[in-house]
Amino acid sequence: MQTRTSPWWLIFISTLVPVAVAAGVGALVPLSDLQMWWHLSFGRAADGFARIPNAIHVSYLVGVDTPSFIQPWLSQWWMYKVESVLGLPGLVFLRTWIVALGLAVTTYVGLREHDAWQCRLVAVAVGVAAATVGALNPATFGALFVALTVAALVVSRTWRWALVIPVLLAPVWINVDASFYVGAGLMVAAALVRRRRDVSLAAVLFVAATFVSPRHYHVWVETLAQWEAPGIMTMIAALGAVGALGGFAKTQWFTSEDRALAAVLVLGCLVASNPVGMLIGLPALVRGDAGTPNLGWLIAGVLLTAATILVQPLWAWHPEIADGFGSSTVSKSVPTEAAQIVASWGSRPRFYNAPELAGMLLWELTREGFYPVVFQDERSLGPEFDALRRTVDEAPGVWRGVFQQNGIKAAFLSLPQQERLAAEIAADPQWHVAWESDRHVLLAR
Repeated sequence: MQTRTSPWWLIFISTLVPVAVAAGVGALVPLSDLQMWWHLSFGRAADGFARIPNAIHVSYLVGVDTPSFIQPWLSQWWMYKVESVLGLPGLVFLRTWIVALGLAVTTYVGLREHDAWQCRLVAVAVGVAAATVGALNPATFGALFVALTVAALVVSRTWRWALVIPVLLAPVWINVDASFYVGAGLMVAAALVRRRRDVSLAAVLFVAATFVSPRHYHVWVETLAQWEAPGIMTMIAALGAVGALGGFAKTQWFTSEDRALAAVLVLGCLVASNPVGMLIGLPALVRGDAGTPNLGWLIAGVLLTAATILVQPLWAWHPEIADGFGSSTVSKSVPTEAAQIVASWGSRPRFYNAPELAGMLLWELTREGFYPVVFQDERSLGPEFDALRRTVDEAPGVWRGVFQQNGIKAAFLSLPQQERLAAEIAADPQWHVAWESDRHVLLAR
C-alpha cells in the first residue's frame, strides 16, 4: 500500500518540526566532552604551525620527535577558528546546528522520496536524542558528512547527478573524521545493490578521492589499524539486528537497498564511535505503509531506546541541561575552575594526570607552543605507559619515585577512579589540595 504524496509545503513544515526540536534541545545542553579540549589544542597547533602536525607528542614519557598520526586535523582547525572568534558559545552554536542541518537534510529527503509518517516520527525521536549529546569533536562533523551521503544516495535513485555530492565530499572528509570509511561503505553497498555503472563509478571515484590527502593511503591504514575485536563484534551484532528487523517486517519500512544502506550506516558509525551520524542518517531511509501504524510506533520506540543507550539516557542529562540554561556554556562536570588555576600558575609544571584530563591541560598550558607537559594523552601511548599508570594509581607509595624521577610538580586526578592516590598524595606535607570537586581534584607542591 503506497502512502499519499503530500504537497511540498507540508513536507517542508514537517522537516522544520524535528529540526526545531533538535536545535532547541541542543541549545540548552552545555559542552561536556573533555575530548573537545584535546581537539581544540591540536587545532591551535595546526593553525600556529601553518602545517599539519606530524611529530608533536606532548607527553614527557616519549620524545618530541615521535611520529604522531593526527587524521582529523581539518575539523580540529575549524573548531579552533570558531572558538577564537566566537568563544565557547560559538562552539555550542556550531555543535547544535551541525546536528540540526544533518537532520534537516535526511528528514526532507525521506519525506520527499517516501512521504511516510514514520519518517516524521523517527526524525523527531532521533533529533531529540542526537541533540542531547554534549560533545563537539571531529565525529560531529563526520555525522553531517554521513547524513549528506545517505541523502545523496537516496536522491540519486531519481536524480543521478546527486552521486557527485559524496565524491566531492571525500577529499575533505578524509581530513575531517575517521567516519570517511562509513561513506565508502555506503557507496559500495549502493553499487552492489543497484548494479549500475554510474553508481559503481561514483563508488570508485569516492575511494580514489580519499587519497587526496597529505598522508595518502596511510590514513586508511592507520584508521583501520585502530579497529579492535569488540568493535567488529558490535558490527556483526548490529548487522544481525538490522537484518532481522528487515526480514520480519511485513511492511516496506526498508526496501532491499535501504536495508543494505541502513546496515552499513549502523555498523560503520558504531565502529567509528559516531552514534550521532547513525541517528541523523536514518530518516532518509525510513519508508512506511500507512496501513500498519503499530509497526511504525514500535520501530520508533526501538530507535529511541537504542539512541538513548548509545548516546546517553535523556534523564541523565537533565542536571547538566539545568546547569547550562541561561548561564554557563560548559557543564559543571568539566573542571574549568581547575583549568583556570592551572593557567594562572604560568610556570608550566609537569603533571601526573588522568588520561581524559590531558586535553584540558594542553589547552591551558600550550598557548605559546607545544612542549612535553602531560603524563598521558587520551589515546594510549603504549602498553608500558598504561601499566605504569595503573601501578601508580593502585600500588601504595609508588607515586613518590615516579613523581621524583619525572619532575612532577602537580597532579590532576579523576574521582572516584583515583581517589586512593589522591588521598595518599594529599596526606604528604609537601603537597596541598589546590582545588577539588566531587569528580576531580587538583594537587600541587
